[in-house]
This record gives sequence, structure tokens and C-alpha cells, in this order.
Amino acid sequence: MSNESSTSFPFASLAVVALFLSTAFLAQDGFDQLRQAEPDASKRKALLPASIDARLWEDPLAALQRHRERLRER
Repeated sequence: MSNESSTSFPFASLAVVALFLSTAFLAQDGFDQLRQAEPDASKRKALLPASIDARLWEDPLAALQRHRERLRER
């Protein structure tokens, strides 16, 4: 074994720091250019959730059917 006291450049440490900085600062806007344009949000009608009485163990479609029947009766 040789007793060389040479200092090597810390490539691994710099790579980790560069990876951290690139993900911290560039990842926030990186995919905005690939995103498709959305229609105007103000034109879109907001759907409010209906208040349907349902039980946890009940079939959700059966609860929806019962709710629709009650609305028809009114």
C-alpha cells in the first residue's frame, strides 16, 4: 500500500448538493409547460355534493336510488 496523501475532489458530495438544489428550485415549475390548457374555471359550474342519507354498510347505489325516489315524491 502506498502512503499517498492526495486530496480528491468531492464529486459525490457536489452531485448530491446539485441534485437537491435542482429538485428544490426547478421541480416546482418543471412540468407546467407540458400541462394542457384548462378551460376557464369561472365558466365551469361547481357541483355541490348532495346530502344523501346513507349508512356505512349500505350499498351506495341503493342509497342514491332511495334519495332520487324521495326527490320525485316531492
